[in-house]
Amino acid sequence: VSSDLDEHTLQELYLPAFHAAVREARVGAVMNSYNPVNGVHATQNKHLNLDLLKGAWKFDGILMSDWVSTYDGVAAANGGLDLEMPSGKFMSRANLLPALADGRVSMATIDDKVRRILRILFRFGFYDHPQTDDRVPRDNPAASRTALDLARSGIVLLKNEDGILPLGAAVKKVALIGPNAARYVAGGGSSYTEPFHAVTLLDGLRQADSTLQLTYVRGAAGDMEEHTADRVFFVDSAGRSRGLTAAFYNNQDLAGAPAAVNIDSVVDHNWADAPPGIPGIGADHFSARFTGYLRVPKSGRYHLAVRGDDGFRLWLDGRKVIELWEDQAPTLRGTDVDLEAGRSYPIALEWYENGGGARIALACFQQVLDFSDAIAAARAADVAIVAVGFDAQSESEGFDRTFPLPPYQDT
Repeated sequence: VSSDLDEHTLQELYLPAFHAAVREARVGAVMNSYNPVNGVHATQNKHLNLDLLKGAWKFDGILMSDWVSTYDGVAAANGGLDLEMPSGKFMSRANLLPALADGRVSMATIDDKVRRILRILFRFGFYDHPQTDDRVPRDNPAASRTALDLARSGIVLLKNEDGILPLGAAVKKVALIGPNAARYVAGGGSSYTEPFHAVTLLDGLRQADSTLQLTYVRGAAGDMEEHTADRVFFVDSAGRSRGLTAAFYNNQDLAGAPAAVNIDSVVDHNWADAPPGIPGIGADHFSARFTGYLRVPKSGRYHLAVRGDDGFRLWLDGRKVIELWEDQAPTLRGTDVDLEAGRSYPIALEWYENGGGARIALACFQQVLDFSDAIAAARAADVAIVAVGFDAQSESEGFDRTFPLPPYQDT
């Protein structure tokens, strides 16, 4: 989708913050995003990158791409991009050397990119100084206090009907209901970090009053990843050997002979930016096909779910039931199917990884909705606290978050 706007709007509304970062803060690097601007991809946009950023604003640092936001190496090189991330798929030796030889890219253009990269390496001490300051502990108490102050300052009480808060001394029994009450909650994608310490709502209530009678009930269906290890996928139609046959290809198109073939007992992989540890397969630009049979323990309606980064498509019994064959952040897709116990259904999952994160997971399970424990706990308590909301799976980058709560939390 192209972001189309006139020059007046661009200069007065959208660019001032970037101009301040370049001219006043003297940032060392600027990043191009994914979408076209006025019909030209940001990584190839000469007006933004050369006329404005490097020309009028006199930016002398590195212009880099967001992860896998480069689409044409020659056009990006001539359009002002200095560094393709996370790897040189398009701005590669194979693409740029012929362009240099036939004059489509000049040596002066390449020299300018090299100077910019070296300039920032030296300016910020990346070349000759260690980047980790060992005097600052990784688990930093000062940083923890700041984070706590920020969290407290950001809390907003939207409504307090009948003055129920703060809870009074008369409250002795509390029912704590919801998936977010007993886990660390954060958005996903590049912002996600594993904390050194985390206090869940359940932990906090226990610490606040040891005499409180707390009953915790999850009260909502779990993520698909909780079912990836369910014993329903088999290599053989008789259901004797668990798992699926995984064929990995050193290209994104499942083309040619596979570089490696093995048995995956569970299809639930999150390799992030690292290689998958499979011979002949690098960190990016590969694909895989998982094949076998699906056998369920009892007849009924089941939910087939796939989460992938990048594209994936799923066949069941010779019929394509899920397809999302495009570059994307980790994205969940599912479909409901009626299955018979004792029957073997051929299943095939195809997936490719372009660049950046590498994620693929497959599950088949029955979505049983049983809120009886949550209802009973709420009835027996003086107060019920319900902790629902988004998490790293449902609120992340590369896709739009829905306005409704995640499935079954608003039931």
